[in-house]
Amino acid sequence: MINVRKQVVKGAQWMFISTVTTSIVQILRLSILTRFLEKSDFGIVAIITFILGLTFTFTDLGFSSAIMYKQGLSRKEFSSLFWIQLITFSILYSLLSLCSPLVAQFYNEPSITQLMPIALLDLILQGIGRLYDTILQKELLFKQMAIRNIISSFISLSIAFTLAFWGYGIYSLILSTLSHSIILNVWNFAMGQKHYKISFYINLHQSNPLIKIGMYQTGTQILDYIASKIDIAIIGKLLGAEELGIYNLAKELIYKVIILINTIANKVSLPFFAKFQNDKIRLKEFYIMIVRFISTINFPILALIASFSPFIIAILYGNNFKDSAPLLSILTIWGISVCIANPQGGLSIATGNTHLSFKYTIVRILITFPIIIFTATISSTAIAWGQGILGLIILWIGWKMQIKKIIPLSFKEFTKAFSENFYLNIILAILMILIIETIPTNTTIKQLISSIILFIIIYLTLYLTIGRGEIKNVIELIRKNKSM
Repeated sequence: MINVRKQVVKGAQWMFISTVTTSIVQILRLSILTRFLEKSDFGIVAIITFILGLTFTFTDLGFSSAIMYKQGLSRKEFSSLFWIQLITFSILYSLLSLCSPLVAQFYNEPSITQLMPIALLDLILQGIGRLYDTILQKELLFKQMAIRNIISSFISLSIAFTLAFWGYGIYSLILSTLSHSIILNVWNFAMGQKHYKISFYINLHQSNPLIKIGMYQTGTQILDYIASKIDIAIIGKLLGAEELGIYNLAKELIYKVIILINTIANKVSLPFFAKFQNDKIRLKEFYIMIVRFISTINFPILALIASFSPFIIAILYGNNFKDSAPLLSILTIWGISVCIANPQGGLSIATGNTHLSFKYTIVRILITFPIIIFTATISSTAIAWGQGILGLIILWIGWKMQIKKIIPLSFKEFTKAFSENFYLNIILAILMILIIETIPTNTTIKQLISSIILFIIIYLTLYLTIGRGEIKNVIELIRKNKSM
């Protein structure tokens, strides 16, 4: 009998190494490029990334969700999904490339006409390797995936630095990102042949049940992406590329920190959610454990970012981007909501309830869109506050429309899984912000290190007093899951 707990731990170890390494490399890449590019360049890249990200919601037409859910997938079923996806992506790439002049005109940035078709090549690459990434994940090949991620990240960093040093400007960011995608997807395709060797076979009728599952997830991904990124599109249009560059650097930093832990939790938990899809009690216990793990690790990091945002921006991006510091602090509130809401998607995918995610996301975007439009008429700071407050409200909606209908989890139990960590780190951040207010802006590295040490001391003191019960809860849940 397979020891699921050991697989979870082993998979988490490899994904931790991979995610930490790739996240640090990505942040380092941005840190290097801010020394070569202008603020407006990052705004243009944000616009292109928004459009590219929107196409990424089509990256598997929801087929990855169907593959993860379906037990005993045949080679012919997989091949059919592969070719349907690749043909669709090729058509989509052609249509979007033709529309690049319209996008350039809308944002009054002529360079988008040339840059967008290059960036969109990523869509074709995803068509080649995306489904195989799901196969590797389902087969629990976390070690191979980790090695792949680390190698591709370092190559991408090297290309970014070389091109930026040679004066290629904005192309250094776009081409380095593209090189990362080439390595990932070619690697996926090559490794995937051992499990599902591709053959030229298409059967729409046979694929219909899987397509139905996948289309709900695709619709959810599209709406979810729009809800989470609509601020980028609106700031780019109403406030300009430079303001967008300042805002997006702050938001992307928060996101990269969040994804550091959430990627590990999602990659490892999704296959096991699928394994226990018919055991509601086990699903509930495992879900609570994942939420506690995420909040225990992420919340202190977000509190640290909120406290030290001026120093973080100065070190990573330089003084030219100091306007990002207040936004970085505010967006940590948004980061908290994203952390907690993130595992909901994996739960719905693994249990075949993608229709619940779809309905939830429709409600989410109906609430989000008018708030973003309103706050955008004020400032990017107002947008950041709006995103944070709205995210906390949407946590309740996600529980009501999605979590509650999949597992027997009350809202009290749901919030209890992260509330102690939330209150503890709110207190921590407030205390540190008050202390840091007394530190001069020209502080030395020694003073900064002393402040960070003080942060750690206060955190440990609070955690060992207020958070002692949380430690016991996590240990108890781990013990319960030893027999998985």
